[in-house]
Amino acid sequence: MCHRPAYGKKEEEWDPAIWLKELANLPDATRKRAQALVAKGITIELFCAPGEIPSARLPMSDVRFYSRSSIRFARCDCIEGTLCEHVVLAVQAFVEAKTQQAEFTHLIWQMRSEHVTSSDDPFASEEGKTCRQYVQQLSQALWLGGISQPPIHYEAAFSRAQQAAERCNWRWVSESLR
Repeated sequence: MCHRPAYGKKEEEWDPAIWLKELANLPDATRKRAQALVAKGITIELFCAPGEIPSARLPMSDVRFYSRSSIRFARCDCIEGTLCEHVVLAVQAFVEAKTQQAEFTHLIWQMRSEHVTSSDDPFASEEGKTCRQYVQQLSQALWLGGISQPPIHYEAAFSRAQQAAERCNWRWVSESLR
């Protein structure tokens, strides 16, 4: 459960999962885009510390829940800005996470479709294999040449590895290469 202090009162429970039923009112296209992302598998970082705005960090955007009165006040930093597939995913992640770990302040949650057989190997896909290959090439270039070499010697390897990680939606890899 996320907690949020009320003015002059003790902290009240506050949880974006309350809007699960409202997701049914969103356009079918929005819900289908969200489920397509779940089918591929997606990791969402959830934040709901006391006194802070509940939020979710997805590989492609961040969602913040500014009001407990309506899902319409949820904001995403994507182009749509509100009531997008990222808001749908964030609400679903809060619902699923709450069933497994009721009171959390920070949690990394993995969502996958039940209809997709998944492998624990993140490199099982062709994109994953390519990403691993580019990261290994970058590691080798840095190991053999050292980090004090001129940037021109490893800029291309950095760029290839980062782009491959972004194609795989591996935010933690792509951000660590920045």
